[in-house]
Amino acid sequence: MISASHNPYHDNGIKLFGADGFKFSDAEELEIEAYLQRALDNDLPLIDGHHVGEVIRSDEGHKEYLAH
Repeated sequence: MISASHNPYHDNGIKLFGADGFKFSDAEELEIEAYLQRALDNDLPLIDGHHVGEVIRSDEGHKEYLAH
């Protein structure tokens, strides 16, 4: 989820949730932050747009979401 604040820009950000609908733990968030920092430092290869997953269209997506 993207969050926005009426405070200065550095208070904006993202919140990450697991498949169970709960926010990730602080430890999990720190692990993700470390991974992203390594990627930014070029220690990890980044994929380009040609190698990103596939999109599956579902005209029943809203029903599937509500049923979940």
